[in-house]
This record gives sequence, structure tokens and C-alpha cells, in this order.
Amino acid sequence: MVVGGLAAGLSVIGTIGGIVGTVVQYSASKKAEEARKKQMELEAARARREQVRRSQVASASAKAAAYNQGAGTTSALAGGVSQIQQEAGRNVQATSQDETLGGRIFAANAQAAFGGLISSLGQGVSNLGTSVSNASGTLTRLGYPNKIPFVG
Repeated sequence: MVVGGLAAGLSVIGTIGGIVGTVVQYSASKKAEEARKKQMELEAARARREQVRRSQVASASAKAAAYNQGAGTTSALAGGVSQIQQEAGRNVQATSQDETLGGRIFAANAQAAFGGLISSLGQGVSNLGTSVSNASGTLTRLGYPNKIPFVG
């Protein structure tokens, strides 16, 4: 009878440990995903800044070369600088679009992780119910007639 009670208790403790482990794992996973998302956002901001810097350097180089060749006031220079700026704008826009898509992926991953948590918790509660049900005979023999401990 003591072995049966011990087995029932260990089963309940194991199930509760599994539930707690699932919650801890979800919390750690969520923190890691938040850190990866922040890293992605920082990389996107850096890429945008770098693109603007490159555009400024290219424009300045084009202007310097044009002035050195005596073409500093021509429409060719204006067209070349405009083209440089448009390309930079497209690249910055592409980086922003990539960041937006990355954000959507992170949101979907967070939903999937939360769904996994709920599923695992449900399984844990189900296992706990099964353990209590399986131990009901032992619990009755240990002095809990017609009632389950901690429930009523």
C-alpha cells in the first residue's frame, strides 16, 4: 500500500515537473526570439545607415570628378547624382521590406511557440488527471474514501 501511494505521488510530481519545465522552456524560447528580433532590427537599421553613407560618398565622388573635369554644372552630373540617390532609396526600401517580413516571421514563430505551450500544458493536465484516476484505488485505501485530496 505504501508503494502504491509512493507511485501515485511520484506520478503526480513528475507530471507537475513536466508542466513547469514546459513553461520554463517557453519562457526561455520567447526571450531568445525577442533577442533575435532585436538583432534583426539593429542589422536593418545599420544596413539603412550604411546605404545612406554609401550614397553620400558616391554622390560626393561623382561631384568631385565632375568639377575636376569642368562638368560641375552640367545636367549629366545632376542625372548621375539622382541615379545614385534613387538606387540608395531602393536599397533602403528593400531593407525595410525585409525587416517587415522578418517581423511577421517572428510573430508567427511566437504564435507557434505559444500554441506548443498550450498543447504541452493540456497534455500535462491530462496526464495529471490520468495519474489521479489511476491512483484513486490506492488513495481510497490510504484513507481518502470518496474524495480526491486537494480537490474537495
